Amino acid sequence: RRTTTQRGAIRTYMPFDSYSPLIPGKRGRWIGGDQILPDKTYYGCCACIGAAGIGVFLKSAVTADAEGIVVNFFERGSVQLKYAGVGVTLDIDTDYPTDGSIRIKVRTQSPVRMKIKVRNPEWSNAPSGYSVWEKEWSDDQIELCFDMTLKLHYPERWDEDVIYTDTSRNPSYYFTADPVVVHHNDSEDAYYAITRGPLVLAADSRMGRDVKQPFPICASATECEDRALGDTECMLKLCFTAADGEQFCLVDYSSAGKDWDADMAAWLPTK
Repeated sequence: RRTTTQRGAIRTYMPFDSYSPLIPGKRGRWIGGDQILPDKTYYGCCACIGAAGIGVFLKSAVTADAEGIVVNFFERGSVQLKYAGVGVTLDIDTDYPTDGSIRIKVRTQSPVRMKIKVRNPEWSNAPSGYSVWEKEWSDDQIELCFDMTLKLHYPERWDEDVIYTDTSRNPSYYFTADPVVVHHNDSEDAYYAITRGPLVLAADSRMGRDVKQPFPICASATECEDRALGDTECMLKLCFTAADGEQFCLVDYSSAGKDWDADMAAWLPTK
């Protein structure tokens, strides 16, 4: 399936979970479409949502190569695989992604010399790539502790772009359209976002604050013991205190707006 405009341009659409807003809004805006790749293949927006990503995650979380075992992603549980004909079990104990401590217990059916490579997340302060341990393994343990320091992010400056969506008919829904050239507006710079380790934080109106109102810029927070968010529980809730004493809470982006009625925002307005 290929779609082109009358000017011969390849029509492309938003290549991310387009049903969840980044600036203040509600989930479920029904913004869908295909992303056409340079080789003319395409995928639908469903390939980018969390539910579909779980299938890819599980297939590649722990793999084996010619040199040994490769740990790409972190999840509590056990993995059994073989290297050089020897059975290897990895028992992973962690509260990741809310905590950076990861313990990997390595057990082998018989002693075997190999490498174990563990991916260093791009957001961490660890060197880019993989940490490598090479030895004769039998009953051993690897302990990791990735830094979960809060990081502030600001919009990247841009001047001109081409979009293929139209909101003029309904501000809550996007429709596919012919390409339109758009230019930067300074109001688009009036946002900031916060990440903690691999988690993007978000505001949710169920915590009592209008997410469309300006947020003071804060770079420190304390973790809340109460993780209630409406009638459910979020993965992570942090309490921020501004210089003027104002307090507000943010939760992990995946939990925000899950009642389909609350307003949420990952990019927090500053004015």
